Amino acid sequence: MRLPTHRHRAGACLLDPAQACQPNETYFHFLSKAGLQIYGNEKAVGRAIAKSGLPRESILVTSKVGRTKHGYDRARASCLQSLKGLGLEYIDLMLVHWPGAKTGWPLRRGELSPADWTPAMREETWRALEDLRAEGKLRNIGVSNYARHHLEQLLRSCRIKPMVNQVELHPLHAQTDLVEFCRSAGVLVQAFASLGGGDGAGYSPLLTHPVVKSLAASLAKAPAQILLKWAVMKGLHVIPKSRSAARMKENLEIGDFILTEVQMSLLDALDMGRRLT
Repeated sequence: MRLPTHRHRAGACLLDPAQACQPNETYFHFLSKAGLQIYGNEKAVGRAIAKSGLPRESILVTSKVGRTKHGYDRARASCLQSLKGLGLEYIDLMLVHWPGAKTGWPLRRGELSPADWTPAMREETWRALEDLRAEGKLRNIGVSNYARHHLEQLLRSCRIKPMVNQVELHPLHAQTDLVEFCRSAGVLVQAFASLGGGDGAGYSPLLTHPVVKSLAASLAKAPAQILLKWAVMKGLHVIPKSRSAARMKENLEIGDFILTEVQMSLLDALDMGRRLT
């Protein structure tokens, strides 16, 4: 079960995992987008974990090194800052948020952050994560939004290959070639925006798509369950976000049905390389 922390500012209400968990549910996943420290909610998440009373090993915490933190020293400092803010001895999964530097708002046109960015920094950033994993401060390390050529570059130089590549992936943007490459390289593909939701959009064209709605009606399932089942049947790791305990429960209840080959093909046919985030 994933508890969303993306865009939850400090002081925002976070669902207490002890309240959300049912007796037979023993696994929680706190995931932050772009690193908890960017949104100023590390301490709030840390307090929620401590308050829950759940065993640490039953909670998986993921954070990210942001685009402005590329380079060995900056990446290392970012990870250590996350650990301090969360009040944890280790983070279960640390991802490099983007293969490139920060551009666009709020930066001026043509400006980069970090200002000294070069593509070689990708290797320095990764080396910092490798070292922190060797020190026991990070249990697993991976990347996010990496295309095939970024992964190929990393795999040529790394000591530890990325365990995960977290990318936007859903029927409208299936990224089949990237998935096949990751599978051949032994890198788990973790799909974000599985339900097609954009950042704060509040609307998903997939949840209301006629094909998805038709399949949901025929199987007496929610559209979200159809989309998640499609991804799971493709061997993908999904991390749907919801603030609703009821929807979290619904998202988990996809084990009692399968999609036929024809139904999978109908969803596959929606792919048009369309990003929604």
